[in-house]
Amino acid sequence: MTFEDNRQYIETLEKSGDAVRINEEVDWDLEVGAISRLSRELAAPSPFFQNIKDYPGMRMFGVPFVQHRRLAIALGMPPDSHPRALQQEYERRSRHPLKPILVSNGPCKENKLFGKDVDLCRFPVPIIHEGDGGRYIGSWHIVINKDPDSDWTNWGMYRTMLQDRRHVSIHLHAGNDGGRIFQRKYKAVGKPMPVAIAIGIDPCSAIVSSIRFEAGISEAEYAGSLLGKPVQLVKCETNDLLVPATSEIVLEGVVYPNAIAPEGPFGEYTGYRTNWEWKEICRIDAVTWRNNPILTFGNPGVPGKGGPESPVSAWEILLKKALMERAIPVTDVFIPAETVGFLIIIGVKRTRQGNMATKVRNVVRSQGIRCEKIIVVDEDVDVFDMSSVLLSFATRCHPGRSVHIDTHDTSSSLTPYLTARERNFQIGASMLMDCTWPVEWSPEHDIPPIVTFEQTYSEDIRDKVKAKWHKYGFK
Repeated sequence: MTFEDNRQYIETLEKSGDAVRINEEVDWDLEVGAISRLSRELAAPSPFFQNIKDYPGMRMFGVPFVQHRRLAIALGMPPDSHPRALQQEYERRSRHPLKPILVSNGPCKENKLFGKDVDLCRFPVPIIHEGDGGRYIGSWHIVINKDPDSDWTNWGMYRTMLQDRRHVSIHLHAGNDGGRIFQRKYKAVGKPMPVAIAIGIDPCSAIVSSIRFEAGISEAEYAGSLLGKPVQLVKCETNDLLVPATSEIVLEGVVYPNAIAPEGPFGEYTGYRTNWEWKEICRIDAVTWRNNPILTFGNPGVPGKGGPESPVSAWEILLKKALMERAIPVTDVFIPAETVGFLIIIGVKRTRQGNMATKVRNVVRSQGIRCEKIIVVDEDVDVFDMSSVLLSFATRCHPGRSVHIDTHDTSSSLTPYLTARERNFQIGASMLMDCTWPVEWSPEHDIPPIVTFEQTYSEDIRDKVKAKWHKYGFK
């Protein structure tokens, strides 16, 4: 079962023990942030707040997606599904994008305010982290904007900070599609850009909005493929943009081409607090919302036991698909939660096609994935098992010939170790760690046999030991 709205998903999480309803009064100013952060780090259930100080009738739902377990639930799969099974199911569904359907009305239209009556402070917008530059109304949401020269509408999860009762700043920059549309098609010609911000969306829409697709790709169609049926969209009140009809809260407005304000600092997915920056201001012209709305929010930071806040499995599938399309004999792709997207582990089959690790790196670059560190391992290494990966790194990666560093690569502006200048121009470096046996080595004579229970002993001995395991005294 997949979920057409945020509420169905929360209800299912409560039943499975993956969300907890909190009736105690909590403060939107840091307390809800601290609770959600600790729940992430302890891999505890997602907090569903029912009683917000100063905001009777309002509710908040924190960190909806941490752990692969909750991603599995969002896709209607068993909660304990292996990451490989999640990848396979995502890949299967994503082969068949479904065009969204336009509906005349939806739950997000139950309440409406326009123009000077707009007051975003009527919602319990949280201060999520100590040290944040303000209240963030958008940390688990969709920012929607459209390319004026085509039919392409982009969805992206770009953090959005409250400036005052009617203005927000959006983290639009040249590294994301929404930012490029704004910079090249609106700001460059001095035009304001229509925008919609949908908060508290269904989990499949959240998945695709947090992934970077190729320019021109409709995230709404891929949300439908994950959902198993077309996503229902409804037209905004003040512009022609379409938003998920079951959204909890929708903001409609325009981004000014030449008005800026301080945005941040903010505790980011990298595990560190970013510095403040000057960002363009968005004026909100209309706000619509459901009765008893649920303001859904994330809490980026150190993953802890809770795992990633964004569904990295989708990134893994996109990269694996690109590798296969370029005839790379890839076995698996994995982005460990602890590495917050800065390390990719890729398994490849052994061939005589030359340096496979270098070919892998070239494909990663061609996809525009700004991952500074890539580990390539042989097919006998389980990329999902960090013990296996670390052993491969320690015993197969030659420090003198297997580590390749490019000091003139692009990088993410959020990379913590970059200088201010490097962040500003998105320049950095990357590292390839080739943990595969040299291609010229003979499996019979050069590659040392690995010593494990499964690979060292005959099937007869293994079966005998397993059959008598309890008789030996093991439990």
